[in-house]
Amino acid sequence: MKLTNYMRDAFVRAVMDDVPEVDYKQQIRGTALKAVVEAMPAKLRTVWDDPKLQDCIAVGHTYLTDCVYENLPVYPGVEDLLETQVHTLEALHAKHHAQETQRYELRTKVKAVAYSVKTRKQLAEMLPEFEKYLPADEAAAIRTLPVVANVVAELVAAGWPKEQMA
Repeated sequence: MKLTNYMRDAFVRAVMDDVPEVDYKQQIRGTALKAVVEAMPAKLRTVWDDPKLQDCIAVGHTYLTDCVYENLPVYPGVEDLLETQVHTLEALHAKHHAQETQRYELRTKVKAVAYSVKTRKQLAEMLPEFEKYLPADEAAAIRTLPVVANVVAELVAAGWPKEQMA
C-alpha cells in the first residue's frame, strides 16, 4: 500500500509517543513552589495551607528559566529565595533542553526514514521493529477516512437549498 504523508506523520507521532519523556518543566515549577512555600512566614503559611484561603495571598508571574514561568506567592524575600534556587532550576532546565534536543533529533531521523520510502512494505522492511505503528493494510487505512453517503439526500431532507423553502 502506498503511504500518504498523513500516514507517515501518524507513524512518526506514534513512534515518538512511545519514547519516554520526563516533564522537567513541571519539576522546575514544583521545586520553585516548594521552596517558596517552605520559606513562608508561619502565619502566611497557615493561610496558604488552607485551600479556601489560598486566593487571599497575592501571586506573581515569575520567570524561573527562559522557558518556564509560574505564578508564585509574593511576599518579602521571595526574589532572594529564588536566587538561591537558581542552580537547581538551571540544572533541571539543562536536562529539559537536552531531552528536547534528543527528541527533536530522534523525530527528525524517524521522519527521514518514513519519508524516504513510498510503500508500507518498504517501511516495514526498513524498520521491522516499528511495524506495529503502521496501518494494517489498505482496507484498514480506507476505513479511517470519513464515510460520505447520501449527503445530498440528507441536505435535501434538512431543507437545502434555501430558496425552495417558501
